[in-house]
Amino acid sequence: MKLESLTVADLEGYDEINPELALVARRLLAPTRGYEVWSDVLELDLLQCIKMLEEDPQIRAKDGEDRLTAEIITMLRSRSYDASHDEKVGGHSDIVVRHAKGYLWLGEAKIHSTYDYLLQGFNQLCTRYSRGTPDSDRGSLIVYTRVQDVGAVIKKWRAHLGDQKIAEFVADDCPHRKEIGFRSKHKHDSSGRDYRVWHVGVVLHFDPKDKEKK
Repeated sequence: MKLESLTVADLEGYDEINPELALVARRLLAPTRGYEVWSDVLELDLLQCIKMLEEDPQIRAKDGEDRLTAEIITMLRSRSYDASHDEKVGGHSDIVVRHAKGYLWLGEAKIHSTYDYLLQGFNQLCTRYSRGTPDSDRGSLIVYTRVQDVGAVIKKWRAHLGDQKIAEFVADDCPHRKEIGFRSKHKHDSSGRDYRVWHVGVVLHFDPKDKEKK
C-alpha cells in the first residue's frame, strides 16, 4: 500500500511500526469518538511531553512550577491542543485544555516539597477549578520531583491521599507510568459524579556521581 493512499484510520494501526505516527492519527480521530477517548489520547500526548521534560533535568534545576508548566503547554500546543496556562476556571488553573466540542480537561502542577502541599494541589484541582460535569470530569496532578526515589514519593503520596477520607475514593495503578504514577477516582463535591485524576510523577532528580574533582 502506498503512503499517499493511506487514510487517517489506516495510520492509527501503525502503532508497532511508528508509534508517533499512530498517535497523530489517534489525536485527529479522538474528538469524534467522545470525551473519554479524547482524554485518553490527550494524556498519552502529555506523557510524551513529560518524557521530553525529563531528558534534561540539569538545565531545569532552577525552573519554578510556572516555567516547567509553560514548557508543557508549549509542547501540547505544538500537538494542536487548545492548551493554556493560568487560565481562570474557578481560579487560575495551571493547565487548561479545551476542545470545540465542549470538552474540558484540567491539570494542576506542583514541585514536590511536602505531601500536604500536594494535597493542596489536589484540592485546588478537585474543589476549586473543576465542576465534575459530563465532558469535564478528568484531570491530572503533575508532581515535579527533584528528590531521589520518585517511586517512593508517589507511593507515599498515594497512601497520604487515601488517608483523607475522600468520598468514594479509589486508587489504581497506572500501566503507562508504572510505580511513578497512579489513577484515582472519587465522588466530586459539586456534581456528585465520579471525578478521575491522573497522578503523574515527573523525574527531575539530578545528582551525578561522576563529578570532576577540583
